[in-house]
Amino acid sequence: MSKTKDQAVKTRKGSVLQSALAMSAGTMTSRILGLIRDMLLTAFFTTKVTDAFLAAFKLPNLFRRILGEGSLSVSFIPVYLDTQTKHGQEASKELAGSLWSILMLVAASLSCLAVVFMDDLFPLIIQGKGFADVPGKIELSVFLARIMFSYLFLVTSYAFLMALANAHKYFFIPALGPTAFNLTFIIFALCSYQFKFLEGKLLAIGVLVGGLFQLLLVLVYLYKKSLVPRLKWNINAKGLKTTLKNMLPGMIGFGIVQYLGIINLYFASLLEEGALSFIYIGDRILELPQSLIAISLGSALLPTLSKLWSEGNKEKFLNESLKYQKLLIYMAIPCCIGMFVLAKPIIQTLFQRGEFSLDKVNSTVVVLQIYSVLLLASSLNKVLIPNLYAIKNTWLPALITVFSLLIHICMAHFYFVEAMGLRGLVLSTTIAGFINMFLVLICCNALVGKMNVGSLIVTLLKSLGLALVMGVVIYYLNSLVNMDSMNSILRAVILFGIIASGVLVYGTLSIVLKVDEFTQVKKLLRR
Repeated sequence: MSKTKDQAVKTRKGSVLQSALAMSAGTMTSRILGLIRDMLLTAFFTTKVTDAFLAAFKLPNLFRRILGEGSLSVSFIPVYLDTQTKHGQEASKELAGSLWSILMLVAASLSCLAVVFMDDLFPLIIQGKGFADVPGKIELSVFLARIMFSYLFLVTSYAFLMALANAHKYFFIPALGPTAFNLTFIIFALCSYQFKFLEGKLLAIGVLVGGLFQLLLVLVYLYKKSLVPRLKWNINAKGLKTTLKNMLPGMIGFGIVQYLGIINLYFASLLEEGALSFIYIGDRILELPQSLIAISLGSALLPTLSKLWSEGNKEKFLNESLKYQKLLIYMAIPCCIGMFVLAKPIIQTLFQRGEFSLDKVNSTVVVLQIYSVLLLASSLNKVLIPNLYAIKNTWLPALITVFSLLIHICMAHFYFVEAMGLRGLVLSTTIAGFINMFLVLICCNALVGKMNVGSLIVTLLKSLGLALVMGVVIYYLNSLVNMDSMNSILRAVILFGIIASGVLVYGTLSIVLKVDEFTQVKKLLRR
């Protein structure tokens, strides 16, 4: 009997790792294309256009992440699996169809309201000299926002269908949706560059077309799997009320970084022109390791934790959660150190061309170095929060997020922004992120069970020691070259060599010291 149980645990662990790897592989392609997209955006257009586009895209992107990717996944998947287990497949299909219908109505309504009232809404968020002092910048932002808000309708459908696919353990193809989006956007960016007099207005059209292709990719995939639900209006569908009830706090509590983005949009508008673009680039680079490590692992872990809790298997639940928290720390720490040490060559390699000068590189380096510290907190949060959502507790993450946001607003408003400008705004964001992470960890320990914080600290210190040695090596290698006058290809080759050296050092030390997490990563890559 014990052998059967052990085999089940191994199978479940392998399932999580394989699911995370599949999602990471799909996410990797989209993130690489996303970087290419951003490289074109910053190289082709002035900070007036990039700031306007990014500000206009913030609102629909916020609703996309909290209405679609955030609260939807964590509220729907546990209830959907529970309904399927207790009431059968027909009941779960009815739940999916009813929820999809409601989401479409809400997304369509929000899109229409945003288009009508954008003139009144936008000035409430953008008030500072970074926009008001640049002729035509606010008007361009409003125009772009009106066009792009319809993207919310398309991407909400995509996010729902992706959550449905994840619930059935399909990860790779749905995760390629953003790849289709980014490819489309790149084509429109190239076209837009040829018509500079349009000031990036074609970019907004590219967002809509990309959203359509992204939706079609996952829709066709699920259709072939016979998993596309029928649109229904059954408010009494089993599990629907529970899902909707859980979504409300989920909208508030899923991702503090998303709400920080809107708040930072206001504070960035108070600074010099370009601040919003610099923060955005820092965010994008931060998202690359976070997506490949934390988001993929957290998304793949949620269905497994939900099922274990539903089965009443608390011990395996805690063991599974701890295992992947330690694995995340082991992978995240070297990324933090590497991003801090190599911030400038990373920014130079990816963005220093065209309109993006060395002065803009230096401003962005400040953002990225501070964000490299935030990476640990935001990444760990991605695998901690599924613990609470798996036990269907959605209000605590919401309250924690509200508290952390209030702390950030107070710090930024009363001291950090005025005293330190751009550096202060990013520092306040990072502090708020760590406050959020620690509070979530405390709540997990109290509600789910003992999280074995001591074991996490040991893993943290062990990984930090190895990563610091790696950091010294890559710092020395970086100091041997001056990338300011190099071309992009040479920069990329040298940067790749330095990063590869860092990975080799970290991996070699892990082998010598027989670090358990390295063995897990090795097994994951072999699969």
